[in-house]
Amino acid sequence: MRTFPPSSRTRKRCLPVKVSLTATVLSIAVAFVAAWCVNRSGIRHRELFNLLLVIPMLIPSISHGTGLIILWGDNGILTRLLGLSRSIYGFWGIVFGSVMYAFPIAYLMIADILQYEDKSPYEAAQVLGIP
Repeated sequence: MRTFPPSSRTRKRCLPVKVSLTATVLSIAVAFVAAWCVNRSGIRHRELFNLLLVIPMLIPSISHGTGLIILWGDNGILTRLLGLSRSIYGFWGIVFGSVMYAFPIAYLMIADILQYEDKSPYEAAQVLGIP
């Protein structure tokens, strides 16, 4: 019976952990920035941005994957248009797909926190001239 060398087994077990940690960190970071911009800045059409950032959650996940392949695959529309040579079939492609899938959920949670957080300390700091 042939088995994988120990280093290969360890690497194969760690790869999904790396992908999920990377996707989680990126999803939370991008969701925080988007939620802060929508809730704390004076952006107009706030409801429209809220809707546009949450709509991907309503799309079936197979559509996310198909869209990624059609746009960024080896013969994808944007790949040919931009003349890219990198492939989406690998670590960063999986991370990008995972971020697309997890972003709306993270955005909703962070936006809800920012919406109901007490704003009086920030207003007091602004009155006192504290940046």
